[in-house]
Amino acid sequence: TNDFNIHTLTKGINPTSSKIDDYLAQIDGFSESDIQDAFPYTIYPAWNTYLIDIYQDQQGEYYGSPVPQGNIWQGQESEFKGRSEEWTFVGSANYAERLFLGISANLGHIKRVGYRNLKEEAREGDDTPFNEWSFREDLSSNGLGGNVKVGMIYHASPVVRIGAAFHTPTYYDMRDTYFLEADLKAYQDNNMLYSAYKGSNDGYDYSSNYTIKTPWHFIGSVAGVIGTNAIISMDYEYVANETMRVGDDRGNDYPDVTYNIQDYFKPSHIIRIGGEYRVNPNWSLRAGYSIKTSQVEKAV
Repeated sequence: TNDFNIHTLTKGINPTSSKIDDYLAQIDGFSESDIQDAFPYTIYPAWNTYLIDIYQDQQGEYYGSPVPQGNIWQGQESEFKGRSEEWTFVGSANYAERLFLGISANLGHIKRVGYRNLKEEAREGDDTPFNEWSFREDLSSNGLGGNVKVGMIYHASPVVRIGAAFHTPTYYDMRDTYFLEADLKAYQDNNMLYSAYKGSNDGYDYSSNYTIKTPWHFIGSVAGVIGTNAIISMDYEYVANETMRVGDDRGNDYPDVTYNIQDYFKPSHIIRIGGEYRVNPNWSLRAGYSIKTSQVEKAV
């Protein structure tokens, strides 16, 4: 149902800042002993490789870095692979060839794995001992879920057909794994300054379990049969985007995420109109039009 394969590479001169500046802003007010507990997977490795250190001037001690504040090469490469897929088990029945009923139980699977590698380099010819530093993250997401879809078609007359369907939310149990590989390296004067967590067994391995609830859908439709050669149909679909939820592995919603969903998302209304005309037993002409309202209440 979805393809997550993507490979991106971006690089350019950042004239005003470094990623380290963001780290320095985050640890402002934190003591040295608190850095590991507060930022174990991002800033602490930079601290441990002396990309962040304690400096002193006339005002006292402060956190600083040998990485220049801007005018450096900055780039990131990321590559992710994976997909979401669904297995469907279907049952159907009809009554007097006028009322047709259907139900499906659907099992969903999500898998996404990949990495992000951030790298900053000094510009050639710059008079600075700093050469480069890089930081690699490996991430994976796996989840299993399920939903139920029910629907009906009713032949109200030989020329009119009415349909309706309801799709329950899909409930996913997700597991994310974050692994900081041994790839945070800092170079100065063309020599390696330090390398954090060298060796795969020394990396940070962090996993989290959580749940996702997707929106429910309602679909209503009506179709008209014109003679034996043509049909015209219209569908209306309602998607309750504001009912999405993300929570812990016990099913309790995360309040801040729920607030953001309710604040930013609104229901979607989708209308589809289409027709088909059978020219002869071998050829048919089809045309359709669809319109969908925005699912976002305001810019994110």
